Amino acid sequence: MNYFGIDGCKAGWVSIYKRNQLKWEIEIFTTIKEFWNTHSDA
Repeated sequence: MNYFGIDGCKAGWVSIYKRNQLKWEIEIFTTIKEFWNTHSDA
C-alpha cells in the first residue's frame, strides 16, 4: 500500500510518501505545479 502526504512550508511544498514497507521519502518543491508534474499519478 502507498501512503502520501503534502503540506505547505516556508520553502514551498513538502511531500512525504511511502512506496514500500521499509522506506519513507521526503521531497520539497518550490511550487505546487512542480509537485504535480512529479507526482501526477498520486
